[in-house]
Amino acid sequence: MAMSKAFLKKYKEVSSEDELTELNLSKKYIPDIDADVLNGWGQLRIVIKVENLSVEQHKKLR
Repeated sequence: MAMSKAFLKKYKEVSSEDELTELNLSKKYIPDIDADVLNGWGQLRIVIKVENLSVEQHKKLR
């Protein structure tokens, strides 16, 4: 915790015009990024339609 507070303090000194949002990730649900998600992102990046993703990919990317 001390390191993140020190980082934020220094960052704010150097980049005072930036707006920062602090998140408490220990209290926020973060879904797994697995092969389905990575492959789905890759397919969407090369303009594959959402309808062509697997059911599992679509559910996870949603």
